[in-house]
Amino acid sequence: MNIKIYHNPRCTKSRQTLALLEKKTTDFKIIEYLKNPLSFDEIKEIIEDTIPQDKIDFGSWRGWSTFGLEETIKKTIEKKLELHRIPKD
Repeated sequence: MNIKIYHNPRCTKSRQTLALLEKKTTDFKIIEYLKNPLSFDEIKEIIEDTIPQDKIDFGSWRGWSTFGLEETIKKTIEKKLELHRIPKD
């Protein structure tokens, strides 16, 4: 199985989902995205995995370009990633 749960321990629904999943299987990966913010590529991968490829072609960003969203989405994601980046000293 290739199950990933993007988990927020402070979120009731996330905790409930994790508990449900733990009752069914041990074959999953917990990703605590608040502790380890996702990269642009990881976010893109999630989108590609959740939106049917026949609906929008995210592989080359043409789908976003079609709606004039490519640059807006890229900038928004990059800005949010920068806000969550922890300086390394």
